Amino acid sequence: MSDAPKDSLPANSNTSVSRSPSANTPAIPTRWRLGFWSLIFTQFQGAFNDNALKFLVIYLIVERNLPSDLRDRFILLVGALFAIPFILFSLAGGYFADRYSKRSVTIGTKLFEIAWDCLPRPLSRSGIYPWRPPPFS
Repeated sequence: MSDAPKDSLPANSNTSVSRSPSANTPAIPTRWRLGFWSLIFTQFQGAFNDNALKFLVIYLIVERNLPSDLRDRFILLVGALFAIPFILFSLAGGYFADRYSKRSVTIGTKLFEIAWDCLPRPLSRSGIYPWRPPPFS
């Protein structure tokens, strides 16, 4: 019987295991490390890209030299628009992660994020700005 925790290595896994020099030291699966660091990198990249796009939109709003009260409202709106998806979709993400492969859910989510993050570019070229203020009377 192995000293490794039950969840660390499935019974039907073909994962290579690093051999430890001592019989008392539990073996650590090498693919587990790769998967863990891949997840950490993916989370970092996602957070970095979301914040970079948010600050880009904020700088575009500031560049327009709007009145300070209107500018502050738009900056608040941008912050809310970037936070709302995390609140709304975390429940659906947990549902899919429980029922499907976490790898497939992560890849699908990242592809959707890439497509969503590329959306402002064609809109800005066509003259339709998602951050354009509505006309006030």
